[in-house]
Amino acid sequence: MLREATPKPAAHLRTDIEPLLEVHNLAVEYQAVEGAVRAVDGISFDIAPGEVFGLAGESGCGKSTVALALLRLLGPPAIITSGDVHFRDQDILAMSDTQLEDFRWEQISMVFQSAMNALNPVLSVGDQMVDVIRAHDPSRSRPAARERAKELLEIVGIDAERIESYPHEFSGGMRQRAMIAMALALDPPMMILDEPTTALDVVVQKEIMQQIEDLKTSLGFSILFITHDLSLLVEFSDRIAIMYAGQIVELAPAAELFANPLHPYTKGLMTSFPTLTGEKIRLTGIPGSPPDMSCPPTGCRFHPRCPKFQPRHAEIEPQLSEVRPGHWVACHLYS
Repeated sequence: MLREATPKPAAHLRTDIEPLLEVHNLAVEYQAVEGAVRAVDGISFDIAPGEVFGLAGESGCGKSTVALALLRLLGPPAIITSGDVHFRDQDILAMSDTQLEDFRWEQISMVFQSAMNALNPVLSVGDQMVDVIRAHDPSRSRPAARERAKELLEIVGIDAERIESYPHEFSGGMRQRAMIAMALALDPPMMILDEPTTALDVVVQKEIMQQIEDLKTSLGFSILFITHDLSLLVEFSDRIAIMYAGQIVELAPAAELFANPLHPYTKGLMTSFPTLTGEKIRLTGIPGSPPDMSCPPTGCRFHPRCPKFQPRHAEIEPQLSEVRPGHWVACHLYS
């Protein structure tokens, strides 16, 4: 894993509190014979203790790559080419493999995309949870780890008696809850949720997210919540960053972003889902397709799809600038 010289901190990172996680100018490339594809291109953000930070964007914008990079779970051909990632006083990108083994799940845990299909089908859910606990705490006896697993199942709303059940005996929502219970096994101060409600119906989605919200309130952990569903993010996040083509194009408090989105891409996302109350509106969506990241557009990467395109937008890359307190946008319309 390579890293260039430490860049200057991004101006839009918060300074009013001591952050739990700080990400500065993170860049990730996928190496290929035809050339490198930069999937994440110099993004910066931070997450405060107890905060829910949302990361949204279309499929392929780099959201999951960010999540995997934070835990150093990217394998070849991916490589982190620059940036800094600090958790409290720990430099994650400088950790050895042994340090990472202790760090993962104890400090930051993760519920992966399509997590409900990640359970081992030939082991009971309880055995898998016990293995997670004892892998990080070998001194804990198997019976003690089993009791802890029962507690975790109860916390996420699953009867402790189901500890002997196999994954195929759980519904999709129960499997997702079991994965959340595993992520909570070591009481980490931060959890990454990568599309935690994928493939679940809307009623179960609501139940899962409400349960996560209740757990966060009672246990006090922070969340990096990654999804393409902006309506879900707005409801459960404190702040939201919008990604497009590997870059953050807007970052603001959730309520501010919902009430007053500024970037044309954010506005397009907002008009891509229907409202449940009020007058009916025509869904417009966003024309075109995301760019080929092996050869991204010059200037503003959104300009080929932007309804307010001007020739200069294809020549100069916009920088994140603060247009209101805490509301940052990378758009020539506001520079």
